[in-house]
Amino acid sequence: EPLDPGSCFLTEIGNEKDYISSRVSFGLDILGPSVTVTSACSSGLSAIIQGASSLASAETDMVLAGASALTFPNLGYLYETGLVSSPDGIVRPFDESANGTVFGDSVGCVVMKRLSDAEKDGDDVLAVIKGWGQSNDGRQKAGYAAPSSYGQSLAIEDAMRMSKIDPDSVSYIECHATATGIGDGIEVMGLVQAYDRLRTPALASQPCSSSKRTA
Repeated sequence: EPLDPGSCFLTEIGNEKDYISSRVSFGLDILGPSVTVTSACSSGLSAIIQGASSLASAETDMVLAGASALTFPNLGYLYETGLVSSPDGIVRPFDESANGTVFGDSVGCVVMKRLSDAEKDGDDVLAVIKGWGQSNDGRQKAGYAAPSSYGQSLAIEDAMRMSKIDPDSVSYIECHATATGIGDGIEVMGLVQAYDRLRTPALASQPCSSSKRTA
C-alpha cells in the first residue's frame, strides 16, 4: 500500500541498494565496517580492494566482498547506433566484428582473509591478492561515458608495482571487454602504456603513480 508508512519503509530497506551490506551483516550477525560500494561496472572489484585494504590495516580479520546486478522485470533493450548495446544480442570481445555488449544479472561474493590467517585456520585458499590499483580518468577523455587508456594504465601500474612482480611473468589478464569498437581498443592501449612504463628502468623505479594523484 503506497500510502502506508510502514509498508513504504519496508519497501525502501528491502530494495534500496544503500542498505544491502548492512542487511547482510544483520542477517549473519557480522560486526565491523558494513559499507555499500557503488562505482558502476567496477563496484565488485572496488569492494574487494576496500576489503583488502581493511585486512592489510588490521581493521578486520575477515571480509565478505561482493556485488550484484539484478534487473526486474527484464524486458530486453532497444538497440540504438552509437550506444554500447549489441545489435544482435551477441558479445564479441576483442574481435574485429565486435559491435556491442549485453548486460546480465548475477550475484557473487568472496570471503577474504590475510594469507597467514587462512593457512593457520586450514582454509582452502583459492587465490591470493598481491596488489591492487585504482584510478580515474578525470576529464582526459572525449566525454564522460568514454574510457581513457591513460587512467586505466595508472591502475595497472599501481597494482603491478604494489605486487612487486615482473609484468612479463603475468600469463592471464582479465579485462572489462565491453566488445565495443572504441572500448576494447582503449583497454588494450592502456595495457600497452602500462607495460611500456613498467619495462622502462628509469620509470619502473618511480613510486606508484597514485601518490601523485588526489582523491
